[in-house]
Amino acid sequence: MDKLLNLLQEKIGIAINAFNNRDKSRPVRIISHLDADGIASAGILVKAMKRANIRYVLTIVPQLTQEFLEKLSKEDYSTYIFSDLGSGMLQSISNYLSDKLVIVLDHHEIPIKTYGENIFLVNPQMFSNNYESISGAGVTYLFVKQLDNRNIDLSSLAIVGALGDIQEVEGELRGINKLILEEAVNNGYMKIEKSLKLVGITTKYLHKVIEQSRDIFIEGVTGSESGTIQFLQEIGINPMGENGWRMYHELTKEEKDRLITALLMHKPKDKDYKDLLMNRYIIPNRPLILGDARDLATALNACGRLGKASIGIAACLGVKGIEKKLVRVIREYRQAIVNSLNWVKENMNNPSSVLLGKGYMIINARENILSTIIGTITSIISREYGYEIYIGMARNSEGYTKISIRQRDKKHNLRKLIEQPIIELGGISGGHASAAGGLIKSDREEIFIKKMREILEKIVIEQRMEI
Repeated sequence: MDKLLNLLQEKIGIAINAFNNRDKSRPVRIISHLDADGIASAGILVKAMKRANIRYVLTIVPQLTQEFLEKLSKEDYSTYIFSDLGSGMLQSISNYLSDKLVIVLDHHEIPIKTYGENIFLVNPQMFSNNYESISGAGVTYLFVKQLDNRNIDLSSLAIVGALGDIQEVEGELRGINKLILEEAVNNGYMKIEKSLKLVGITTKYLHKVIEQSRDIFIEGVTGSESGTIQFLQEIGINPMGENGWRMYHELTKEEKDRLITALLMHKPKDKDYKDLLMNRYIIPNRPLILGDARDLATALNACGRLGKASIGIAACLGVKGIEKKLVRVIREYRQAIVNSLNWVKENMNNPSSVLLGKGYMIINARENILSTIIGTITSIISREYGYEIYIGMARNSEGYTKISIRQRDKKHNLRKLIEQPIIELGGISGGHASAAGGLIKSDREEIFIKKMREILEKIVIEQRMEI
């Protein structure tokens, strides 16, 4: 891992040298992705630019398109930084921004090996295909830290990005993510606490979390409010505080340890105790939703998906009073998810909207689901039904259809699976082996579906032959 880190730092050093020799008379143009990792990356860059008194202009986008890059080429900027995106569009960036200084800080797959000499790419995929090693925010953090060591305080946002991209492996961060986490902890920018892995642990009152738990059943407690309150009192925890019902984060360390011990005594026999525990990554001296890295990642994702990235950036910067706006965005996002899932269920018998094949499900939501959340919906659906491969499609307001592909088990390289049909239709593909996506013109949806059905049915036939 030290080798990969050293290789990245070498690339960063070259990029920083170019950055320091940029045209300083004009602002730096920053473009970042709209998911949690992308907004965390943008937050890191914004903080670093402010600290260095460097003027900047920021745009958060769902993906890069030829049209967007063409607009960038006509802008009066000389320095561009792409964070958590750009690797899949290096050729187009070379074409449109050939006379600009371009720095790409990313961790997605790189489809081409050669690109313009004006482009300085920093991406672990240049040396390793270990996706869980570092996020886009992690790469961005390494860049700004090497730019100015004071930016070490942004290590906590790198962890937020990693959590947003679900880079934990068996409940732990690994690779360079782990090194960044250790750096954050050792310098007092993050704390790690063991927490119960129970639904609502950070958003509901403690007694309600235990009462409604599906992971642990306690006779006379589960499903009973009075029983839960009595249970807590018996183990020496008062469920009420000075300001009313208490939440898990309000317990003392001793109370948390006591509660964890008591609940683990009732864990199901088929579960290991580790299945009921998780790490909480705490950013000190911040209000709850801003101080819990996992909750902050969820909030950033909601902001980006609902077109309210500015609130997410403010959250990264710790702007005072932003928590209330974040809570409202999260509620709105959850409602959008519920409405979208209901639409899918209501259209399960409508083959023009939900196509069920042998081993696959294709959801063509058109305008009925936001294009920015179709990936989330496809991921949720992939855990609820018994198909092998799931494709979700939804249109945006610019005449494009966003495509997301997921799988139930990690059997296929999903990026390679959809890359060719998307490219053949003049679209853009990207993502990773386990979660990929793309963009095509909306008038080519039916052709794409036909091509994908042929590919997916061929897979089914090949699997049967193997059996």
